[in-house]
Amino acid sequence: MVSEDKQFVISIDVGATKTHTGLVAVNGGARLMASALADTVVDEEAVLVRLGAEIDGLLKASGVSPHQVGQVVIGVPGMVGPHGEIYNCYNLPAWERVDLSEVGRLIDRPVRVVRDIRLATLGEWRVDRGEINDLIVVYVGSGIGLGGVAGGRLLVGGRGMAGELGHWTMVPDGLPCSCGKRGCLETVASGWSFKQAAERLGHEGDVGALIRGWRAGWHEEASTVNTAIRYLGMAVGNLIKLLDPARVILGGGVIDQSPELSQAIASAAQDHAASRNLADAQIERSRLGNLAPLLGGAWVE
Repeated sequence: MVSEDKQFVISIDVGATKTHTGLVAVNGGARLMASALADTVVDEEAVLVRLGAEIDGLLKASGVSPHQVGQVVIGVPGMVGPHGEIYNCYNLPAWERVDLSEVGRLIDRPVRVVRDIRLATLGEWRVDRGEINDLIVVYVGSGIGLGGVAGGRLLVGGRGMAGELGHWTMVPDGLPCSCGKRGCLETVASGWSFKQAAERLGHEGDVGALIRGWRAGWHEEASTVNTAIRYLGMAVGNLIKLLDPARVILGGGVIDQSPELSQAIASAAQDHAASRNLADAQIERSRLGNLAPLLGGAWVE
């Protein structure tokens, strides 16, 4: 968490389609004071202008001075190197060419760039489940992200790039993925794959309509969503066998659309976990929803 003499952080959660910016009070915990939601900029020359305008708008609307802000935390849907460089941002390749440290210069504040799932994991853990020190967070949005806490420590990997669940190969020689490989989990179980299916089935890309069709038992919609549930359940079940978490949290834009969807994934995961003790792992839907990444920014060091 930022130093005690600073009262706020600015958290920016960059998604493939929407960017959520929040002003978070950090004294005594993490409280969202104000937020703004806008379409994600895909033109690299416009990124800094838009982010600067969003930050300026939040500060002015809240009457907060930039000097009260400890840092700006930006979560991006890609890998992030030790100096904030962005790699493998498959859904937003233009962002790989943007120096996001420039955002901080607009208000004379330091900037930390991290993986978006890491922000969500910090929020889910520190804000909502601080008493649990072993958990897995799986977010299913346009892509699929994985975060984890083991023994009270955030799992980041040897180079800070852990969490590529969406690009686990699940269907050998399957559909092409945005990463250039084939058969990744994202090709069968992400918001992107759901949108493609919704286009094909005449729903004009409406993922909500696809899920409603699944609930209603429409054949093609049910087949598509049940395939995603099977593979997500397989992935989560294997993660349970690998990491033995006390809790698994399911979140993200796709999961938020339907409580029944998270319940079905949990059931499939428990079937795949096999062992009685592992199959008893608690799998829950996120209670924070899209606030988790914003609140998680308060805990980035």
